[in-house]
Amino acid sequence: MKNKDGKLDLLKSYTLEEVKDDIIGKKGTPDRDAYESQLRHDLMEEARKRTPKRKWTT
Repeated sequence: MKNKDGKLDLLKSYTLEEVKDDIIGKKGTPDRDAYESQLRHDLMEEARKRTPKRKWTT
């Protein structure tokens, strides 16, 4: 993230939301919405893969 001189401000710390706003875009923008949607999809897919498969026995 850049300061008012256009240089990177390496000593300042940023929240994850500030970094995402700067790199991906603010919430509600098409790019940010697409990112959030893809992230949710990827997390659900990973959770599905990690869930043990149920074996039905009777």
